[in-house]
Amino acid sequence: MITVRSSKDFSEPTLVGFEATLTTLDGVYEFLSRGPMVDSVLPLGGGIFGSIARPQSRFQIRDSLIIEQQMFVSQDTSDIAISWELRGEPTFARLVIRPYFTGCDPRSYRDTGFRRETKGNGERLYWVPSVCGPKVIADTNGRYVDEPIRSASELAQSVSKVGSLTAPGRFEFELTRHPSILIFSPEGRVRTENHQLIGMFLASLMQQAAERLELELATDQLIAA
Repeated sequence: MITVRSSKDFSEPTLVGFEATLTTLDGVYEFLSRGPMVDSVLPLGGGIFGSIARPQSRFQIRDSLIIEQQMFVSQDTSDIAISWELRGEPTFARLVIRPYFTGCDPRSYRDTGFRRETKGNGERLYWVPSVCGPKVIADTNGRYVDEPIRSASELAQSVSKVGSLTAPGRFEFELTRHPSILIFSPEGRVRTENHQLIGMFLASLMQQAAERLELELATDQLIAA
């Protein structure tokens, strides 16, 4: 289990943690964290305005296979963006993410998780976890699969003051050397600054991927010469 936040009272549906399961040709692996990636009690390392963090983690599966995880996390709001990328030799790697939220009503209110909603010329996913609360919007280049209600008692015990946790379903990704993206944000609140920062986060991921590809091509050309 990856714990994202702790030690804070949440007034709206907020991602607190997620299960991450990786399947490769060699076996099945679960990602773990010993403590929260971001804790409001501690200073936010790498903060942009003192309330923004960008934690990075690397999970080494074997010598030639590493999964890199990057996040954009806001402590003032429930906005969060997460990316996963494959490092090392190309191989089959399927990542399943089950997000756990706090601040949600019982799932029986509407027995579905994220639904597709037309947005302009495209689509996005939304979830209504609370009768009176905002929708939770999910933007992703992965695939969403609805599941029966799940709870996370283990995560709830390790994260203080979060109450009950609810998982609406799972997101599936086929990992490559290009970023696999998952973004959660509440609907109905104007947060231009956060939206701009998430845009900068995504742009930096694309730039990093392009620079790595350029370096790999140059290396291949030197070897061929």
